[in-house]
Amino acid sequence: MKFIDLLNEGINDKYLFKAVFLAGGPGSGKSFIGNTMFKGLDAKFLNSDDIFEAKLKRNNIPLKIDDKNVEQFKKQMEVRGRAKELTKSKQNLLVNGMLPLVIDGTGKDFKKIKKQKDALEAIGYETGLVFVNTSLNVAKQRNLERSRTVPEEVVVKSWNDVQKNLGKFQSAFNGNFTIVDNNNILTKDQIQKLGIKLHRKALKFMDSPLKNPKGISTISMLKKLGGKLLSDLPDGTFK
Repeated sequence: MKFIDLLNEGINDKYLFKAVFLAGGPGSGKSFIGNTMFKGLDAKFLNSDDIFEAKLKRNNIPLKIDDKNVEQFKKQMEVRGRAKELTKSKQNLLVNGMLPLVIDGTGKDFKKIKKQKDALEAIGYETGLVFVNTSLNVAKQRNLERSRTVPEEVVVKSWNDVQKNLGKFQSAFNGNFTIVDNNNILTKDQIQKLGIKLHRKALKFMDSPLKNPKGISTISMLKKLGGKLLSDLPDGTFK
């Protein structure tokens, strides 16, 4: 997103201060579910894996992750680090504009997501989480079918870590928590029906009036000041 585009949105965006996390193991289909749910809602997707994969291709580095190939793995991890930095910079830009976010991650680190959740809510955001669930066997199979595969032991560990966090996520995002079962191969008609159901759920969250007092007061203050970004506030809320 260009800075000029952000200036044209900001305070005039329809779904200010709304953020949804996507959680699920490798091969769970988080990106598919997220795109299906939030299609047409102007949500800004944050996923360092997309940047990571694009940079690997651009630099002719293999997509298959294998830590046994030491030199190749080192290059891949350097690219991953840069991808995460770029994603963080993009997130800061979007948050400055209070824009609606869909944050796509594995969900294996509960503390990390909880920290992000708390930080966003302190600024004024309302948050939710969509947990995309699959069986371990399905996760393994889909990992093999992806262009960017990871070792099976990584899939197993990640899947187990995510499953352990299910109850924690449900408690932390009480009221704005959704589980989506994505085990089955769906027909075109089933995908359409699922899409309609998920889209309605996403729209209900995004379209509901903002309840976070901090967000409400911030929008009111910016409108009085004629500002469009959090960085326009005189109190240093956003740095």
